[in-house]
Order: sequence, then C-alpha cells, then structure tokens
Amino acid sequence: FVTRIKDDSYEICKSMVKVLADQGVKKVCLLAGDPSDVMMVDRNKGFQDGCKEYGVEILGTSQLVSGDATANVDSVNNFLTLYPDVQGILASSGTAGVGEAIITTLNNSNREKGSVKVAAFDTFEGNQQAFEDGWLAASCGGYPSECLVSFISLVNKVKGNSASDKIMELSLSPLLIASAEDMDVFSKYVDNPEVFLYSDDLVKSLVGPNVKEADYQKVLDDWSLDFVRTSA
Repeated sequence: FVTRIKDDSYEICKSMVKVLADQGVKKVCLLAGDPSDVMMVDRNKGFQDGCKEYGVEILGTSQLVSGDATANVDSVNNFLTLYPDVQGILASSGTAGVGEAIITTLNNSNREKGSVKVAAFDTFEGNQQAFEDGWLAASCGGYPSECLVSFISLVNKVKGNSASDKIMELSLSPLLIASAEDMDVFSKYVDNPEVFLYSDDLVKSLVGPNVKEADYQKVLDDWSLDFVRTSA
C-alpha cells in the first residue's frame, strides 16, 4: 500500500441528519449497519450523534440486511406501524437493495408522498425519482478523487518519487447529495465512467519528486459538488 484513504463516514452522516432537521424532521427511525463492521460503526455513530446535536429523536432501530429486500421491507413497515409519528428514516447503507426496499415500502404505504424523509448512505437505483417524489432528502457517494490519488501515488512510488517512506494516511468526505438537482449533477458527471473531471495539468502536477502528502490531501479536500459543477 502507498496510501490509506479513510472515508469520513461519521461527519457525512451527521451532515445528512442536519439536512433532515433543517426540513423540520424531529422523529426518525434508524436502519443501522452491522455493529461488527468498523465502517458501519462510524456511520451508525454519525447518525446517532447527529441526532443528539440537531435535536432529532431516534424512535426505534433495526439492523439492515444487505441483499435481503424482504427483511428491510419488514423493518420499514414495522417502523411505520409502531411509530405512526415517524418523520424520517436513516439508513447506514443504501446499497445492495436497501435503498430500493425503503422507497418501495414508502410508496406502498398509506403515507402521503414525501411525508417521511429518508437519508441513506450511498446512492441506489431510483435516487432521482425518490428525490423528486420527496421521499429522499439526503444521500452521499462519489469517489473519483480517491481513485485518482491512489493511482497517482502508486505511479510516483514506482518512479521513485514517493512523498513518504510510510503509508500515507489521508481522508476523504463523500459528496453530500441533498436535492434532485444535486442528484442530477451526480448522475451526469460523477456516476458516469465517460466523464473525467480532473484536468491534464492537475494530473501532471501530481507526478514528480516534489509532490508532497499535502498535495494529495488537497485534491481530496477540494472534492465537492461545487468542484464537480465547475469542472464538468
């Protein structure tokens, strides 16, 4: 390994709670990730601490099951039945069918469209429509900057230009997606293998003996939807 890039799941989960709180959501249920998975622990704690910070009550918690739509549908139906005043659902992952199960269950419920707001880590099939329908309030994702830094740091290592003799510990925050417009930008320019957002000049500037660890971290720190909009 040349770099170890930590996904700052904790902070982005807190940010997603804030999005719900800013929309008036005060009571939520949590579809938590596996507590034996370190990555999921960070996400769970980010949601929990975000709720404390922004005055949101967690009414109930259930563990999500990746790849088991029935289990996740049952969890959401239980939330809606046991907590009729629930206003939001937090999901520590939206992948492997979890996000689709949540939105399908809400669409099949007797709840008014958009009356329950969802914040889900990672994007999933149907995000755009879920935002437009008012169910989805916040999501996150997007790792092109991580791929770029990982690859370029390896190139430098092979060329003898390594910025450090040790594994470089870097961090990255996923993109916060908080509207249908954000989701549209994400789909067109981030979740699209035909689009490369970084200029040739920037890539070239990251190759050579004078490149420092801070240069890699700056690329990761600059990663945002505003960067995507201006670079697309």
